[in-house]
Order: sequence, then structure tokens, then C-alpha cells
Amino acid sequence: MVGTIKIIDETSYLDSSEANSLIDAAFTAKSTDNLSEGSSNLYYTAARADSDAKNAISGGTGVTVTNGEIAIGQAVGTTDSVTFSGLTVSGDLVVTGNTVEAQVTNRNIEDKYILLNSGSTSGDSGIVFGGADGVANSGVGLFWDTSYNSNDGRLGIVNSIAAGATGDQTPSYHIAGVYEGTEANAATAQADHVGNIRVESGEIYIYV
Repeated sequence: MVGTIKIIDETSYLDSSEANSLIDAAFTAKSTDNLSEGSSNLYYTAARADSDAKNAISGGTGVTVTNGEIAIGQAVGTTDSVTFSGLTVSGDLVVTGNTVEAQVTNRNIEDKYILLNSGSTSGDSGIVFGGADGVANSGVGLFWDTSYNSNDGRLGIVNSIAAGATGDQTPSYHIAGVYEGTEANAATAQADHVGNIRVESGEIYIYV
């Protein structure tokens, strides 16, 4: 403030410092409680802030908002089991549990090759045809018998194996194959096993 303020009786004057001091003292003693809000420039109360925040959030597909609480219909914590009617994953899906269960009528797999026993450098691996032995959660197994003939390996059948079986299996019998070529080449290809057939120059040989 600059200049002077004239007092009502027109005989005394306040300099700017004194006037400022009086005005500051008057304002200091007041608060917004002493000033009524206008019609357009309103005070931002806690209730109004809460209302504005809730109105700024709205639900979307599968999401509801009720009194500021957001919900999607089920718990989705890191330890919860969730259910969706459909799921499309455009990236990689990594499952670290012990069992992956697909309760579907048919499963379509575009992969040309399936790696079993991933990460291991030894041991048997194969597929269990569930119910083929007349027992639930069990079946007939088709597997690679790693230890056959000093680790040559050979496809084998086990007549009954549990779906959750681990470790190497004892085959009920092995599957025979046909090799076309010389005896030496059959040995190199590890095809000279009992029961296999070798064809060479129109002649048939059976390994016994």
C-alpha cells in the first residue's frame, strides 16, 4: 500500500505503514468462515472433492464402480483362482505350477513338434492315453525307453501307467520298425534291434 489514508474526522492521517498494519491485523483475525462463498466460485470442501473424484471414475467392460469402489466380479489377487469364459493371450504364457488341466472336447495345437521332458538331458518321456486301461486318471502309455540297448533308446508301450507318473518306466513291449538299407547302416541308425525289419535289394531281414 502507498500514500496515506484519511481518517473520518478529516483531522488525522495514517501513513502507509500504519494503514498496512491495521489492515493486516484485521485480515489475520478472519478466516474463510467469515466470508460467504459466491454462487460460482465455491469452496472446495471434502464432500465436494469426494463427489468429484467418484464422478470422474466410471465402469467399463466387466468393471463396475459403486460409491467409489471398483469391482470386476471376482477376486484377482496373486493367490486367487480366477475364472473367465474366454481368454486370448497375444504374448507368451508361462505356467509354473505342477499341473495344467484343459477340460475341453478337442484341443487344436498348431505346433508341428511338441517337446516333452523339457530341460532334462536324460530319462523316459511319453504320452498317457487316459482311460485306455479302464481306470480313471490312468491309461496306456507310449513312451521313449531311453535305457534300451545301452541307451540306444526305443519306443515302448506300458499297458498301465498313472497320469501323474514320474520317473522311468518298464515297457510291456517295444514297437518294431522298418529300416531300408545295409546292415552296417542299420547298426549306425540304431535300427538293428530285436523285432525290427530291414529291407535291402528286395530282401527282408528280421532281427531276432
